[in-house]
Amino acid sequence: MNSFDTHKLKDAIVKPATGGSSIGTFRVKNKKEAIEKVNLIFSKRMDTRVVLEPFAKGKEFTVIVLENF
Repeated sequence: MNSFDTHKLKDAIVKPATGGSSIGTFRVKNKKEAIEKVNLIFSKRMDTRVVLEPFAKGKEFTVIVLENF
């Protein structure tokens, strides 16, 4: 059994385990797409581990901290 079946996922995010949150990050809709993107991450040597997490619907914001007091 896989995560899509076990957790009844409809959409998920596949991304490298290390690094930023946008490079090599893919939204997938099924197990086949997830495997394709995992293979792409490995073939491009972005990482040796990946994260599969449920897609969280909503707005995403990026914040830059210019100075820390």
